[in-house]
Amino acid sequence: MSAPPDEAARTHEPGPAPDAGQIDDKIIGLAAAGLPVRRIAAEVGMPKSTVQDRLTHLLRTRTQRASDEFVAMREVRLEDLFRRAYAVVATAEKGSDAWGRAWDRCLRAEESLRKLKGADAPEAMTIALERRIDDEATDVVEVLLKVIPDALRAADLDGAFRAKLTQYALELASWHLRSTGGEDPGPAPEAPRPQLALPPGPSAAAPEAPPLPRYREPDGADAVLAQLAKFEDEFGSLEDDDEG
Repeated sequence: MSAPPDEAARTHEPGPAPDAGQIDDKIIGLAAAGLPVRRIAAEVGMPKSTVQDRLTHLLRTRTQRASDEFVAMREVRLEDLFRRAYAVVATAEKGSDAWGRAWDRCLRAEESLRKLKGADAPEAMTIALERRIDDEATDVVEVLLKVIPDALRAADLDGAFRAKLTQYALELASWHLRSTGGEDPGPAPEAPRPQLALPPGPSAAAPEAPPLPRYREPDGADAVLAQLAKFEDEFGSLEDDDEG
C-alpha cells in the first residue's frame, strides 16, 4: 500500500540546509580526521577549490583566535610574575642571592612582555619561538630550584653550602645554554668548595691539669733528730727555752 501523495512528498522533501557554521565545523572535523580535500568536498557537496579556500581561512582564523587567547593569558601571567618578583626586590636585602634572583626575574619578565606586545609583527614566528623558549626556561628554573635543594639535602650537606651549590648549578646551566646557542659564554662559573674545619689552635687545647703532689715518705727518727740538732745549733737549745 503506497503512501498518500502528500505524505510521499513530505518524505522526499530535503531537510533544512545546514548553516555555514555547521559546514565549517564539518570541514574542520573531516580535515582533522585526515581526509583529503577531495573527500571533504564530496562530503559537504562543495567544489574542491571552495573547500580548500574555506579550510585555509578557518585554520588561519582559529589559529589566530587561539594565539590571541594565549597572548592574553601569557601577559597576565608575566605581569603577575613581575609583581611578585618586584615585591621580593623591595623587601630583600640588596645584593643578597634572593635579591639578585628576583631582580633577574623582573628583567626577564619585562623583556618577555615587550616581545609579547610585538606578536603581530612580521617576525611573528621568531617571536613565538622566543616566547616559547622563555616560557620553557622559566619552567626549567622553577623545577631546578625545587629539585636541586632536595637532592643536596638528601646528601646531608650543610645548609649554607647547599645554597651555594644551588646557585652554582643555575649559573652552570645558564653558561651551557649560552655556549650551545653560539654566544660567547665567557669563563665557566667556579664551583664552590666546602669549608674545611681548621685544626684547633694552641688556645683551643684543653688546659693541662696541675701536677699531682708527689708522695713523700715520712722522715725517719735519725732524720728528725738531725733536723732538731741543726735547729738547736742555729736558735739555741729547746730545753733551755722550756726551763726559762
